[in-house]
Amino acid sequence: IYIGFGGAYYWENTVLYISAEWYNRVSNFYVMEPESFIGQSTGEVYNYNINYSLVSVFNFGFGVKYAFNKNFIYYGSITTDKTAFDPDNSNPFLLSSWDIVHIKSGGEFKFYNLSITLGLGYGYSGKLFNNFDWLGLFENKATDVEYHQIDVIFGLTYSL
Repeated sequence: IYIGFGGAYYWENTVLYISAEWYNRVSNFYVMEPESFIGQSTGEVYNYNINYSLVSVFNFGFGVKYAFNKNFIYYGSITTDKTAFDPDNSNPFLLSSWDIVHIKSGGEFKFYNLSITLGLGYGYSGKLFNNFDWLGLFENKATDVEYHQIDVIFGLTYSL
């Protein structure tokens, strides 16, 4: 089950955006149940089942658009990308196990028929805020992985 919603609030020269999504958990099931085999070098019997399960996940996003004037618009946002990693799964079949927070900011500059968008984004996982844990949303409980991502945003639009 997946539930998502979003909305915007407009007033004067500002727009506030909000979005949220919730994914239900996936109960444990076997993806593969290979037969046992004997290790060639050790002679040990190996029995490795690949099972899959996910925990419930809630992600959110906030954004703002502020028009200083007709030639400059500011944008900013913060979004979460929480992992569905199940720490109780003994043989997890999952590509990543860390929560990521994305922070982005930028502006749009307009000159006659030309519009240039410039921005920067930073995504991280880990303990960037040290002991700061706002409603439990920035705490990374699944892993100790330190993840950093920098986005450079450039856009060019010409209107005829």
